[in-house]
Amino acid sequence: MYCKNCGKEIDNNAYVCIHCGVLIDEPKPRFYKAGFVLGILSLSIPFHGLILGIIGLPMAIISKRKSSIIMNIIGIVAWISALILMFSFLFHSFMLNKPAITSEDFSAKATSSGFTVVDVSEQHNGQTVISLLAVEGNESFQIEFYIFEENLQARNAFSQHKAKIDINPSGSYVSSNGNNWAKYAKTSGGTYSFVSYIDNTLVYARVPQEHKQATQDFIKELGY
Repeated sequence: MYCKNCGKEIDNNAYVCIHCGVLIDEPKPRFYKAGFVLGILSLSIPFHGLILGIIGLPMAIISKRKSSIIMNIIGIVAWISALILMFSFLFHSFMLNKPAITSEDFSAKATSSGFTVVDVSEQHNGQTVISLLAVEGNESFQIEFYIFEENLQARNAFSQHKAKIDINPSGSYVSSNGNNWAKYAKTSGGTYSFVSYIDNTLVYARVPQEHKQATQDFIKELGY
């Protein structure tokens, strides 16, 4: 077999001329078959298909077979998309969770922020609800913290407090949520209201608007 470019003799199975470096026009069956098979496997085998597609693509290009090239490209794009979706799901599942604090954490942070902590825990329908109040020094406002026995109780309490906040439809609000938490804040009629739950805990505040910043700073310190 001779190179059509330089005319020198080359191996019958060569796909590149060793003398001038030009690609041989005739596609080589071994690369065509390998690229085609790897293209099929890249679409069929979960996750490993991405690697097979990356390996098979150069072979498909060498073989100059469009079907093999397209198949490998589709395989690579498909599995990259699948990986992106998987990591997005994992991020949503694990990174968007928030840790709840304990009553000891609340008391310590409230005390360090200058609040007086009052324990008003009581029984509700046969279940103990830990209730703490962080009272500002001049008793001009307070922030409430609850620990329920079940997560569902905290979510229900969140919905009830939110409904009370929204009795007045005017004002501006912000709302966000994750897998195990949600928060809602609204400024309306000279009052700042905030409610948030994480797992079985809940923080609630309804304060005069002039204490909004102090309330937000403390809630941020709590991680709610």
